[in-house]
Amino acid sequence: MINFQTARKLYAVSKEDFGLWVIAFVATSVLGVTWGIAVSIAASVILLVKFQARPATRILGKLPNTSVYVDVKQFPQAVELDGIKIFSFEACLHFVNKDHFEAKIKKMESRAKTPIDAVIIDCASVNKIDFTCMKMLVRLATRYKAMNIKLLFANWTGMSTMDKIIEGMELYKEIDEGNFFLTIDGAVDCAVEGRDTKRENSEDTEDEEQGNGECEREMVNKVESDNRL
Repeated sequence: MINFQTARKLYAVSKEDFGLWVIAFVATSVLGVTWGIAVSIAASVILLVKFQARPATRILGKLPNTSVYVDVKQFPQAVELDGIKIFSFEACLHFVNKDHFEAKIKKMESRAKTPIDAVIIDCASVNKIDFTCMKMLVRLATRYKAMNIKLLFANWTGMSTMDKIIEGMELYKEIDEGNFFLTIDGAVDCAVEGRDTKRENSEDTEDEEQGNGECEREMVNKVESDNRL
């Protein structure tokens, strides 16, 4: 028997699951039970690959008066920290979704309303990174270093299975081991400290350049005055 009540619930809860139900229903009705099952399995595998190739990404902000970080689109009251971007990737990092990860990072950069001082990658959903993505992270770290942007990793847990890959890629030579944290709060504290130090140094440099400029103008005025005499 066909349970259309289940189909209605699936449509209300998940359009993807409802689509799979429709495919299974049509394939079984037209091709028979055996081929219907085969088509349903194939459709499920394709959908799984799609989710792995283009997983959800989120920009996180902090809920006021808490230490909770949530999706800023889902929770408008969440506040992004000045100059700090927290990027959450909802899947393991592997060659299938590497390009998607890089594209989303660049999109985040292009949409930033203020200069970025630090980027925190939330690895809560990342429990495995393959060799290809390790190389990608090294490239990202190198690019950010040239841009004077600090790259940090939060929720860096469950990575013991990748020790050989990490050692082989010499990841900790490219990204300081102190840039990896067990919590978002730890990474944020480091990012805030780095941001403030960077801005203080920038202000000192501007003051020094301004002072040098004033000295140069005084020297020019003095030379011109002497020439007139």
